Amino acid sequence: MAALGFAATVLSPLLAERSRRKSVHLEQLRERRLALYSDLLRITARIAENAETCSAIPSAEPEETDQAEIERVVSQAAVLASSEVDELLREFSREANVFFRDLVLVVKPHHERLRRGEGPPSGEATAIEQRMALGEKASRLREGHKALRARIRIEMDPEGR
Repeated sequence: MAALGFAATVLSPLLAERSRRKSVHLEQLRERRLALYSDLLRITARIAENAETCSAIPSAEPEETDQAEIERVVSQAAVLASSEVDELLREFSREANVFFRDLVLVVKPHHERLRRGEGPPSGEATAIEQRMALGEKASRLREGHKALRARIRIEMDPEGR
């Protein structure tokens, strides 16, 4: 019996300290995620907004997001984000790449040719179809941003306050 009392006396402070360190670590992770998620939502909102603008007006020059900032946030997300947020971010990134690739390589050149009067008579119908397709892709980006925001809210406030 004495040995159990002694073990409890010695182990109790050690277990308490371990629990305290774990709690501090989790709180630090939560604070770092909060800062990361704030940046992530700001960037994805801007990208989705730019996509919506460009889908309606392909020749528009929307506010650009700093590439270095995007790379910093994506790199941090790879380390700090939950697996759910990371997967949603990967999907958002895939959708954004498809949207902007199509905008730059297909839609803008076609619209520029039409503007210069070099396109075929059916060119205007094609331009409308292209804008509609871009609009659908821009909507997917907006939905991707909303999904990220919803998931982040769940993680940052598990009690749903």
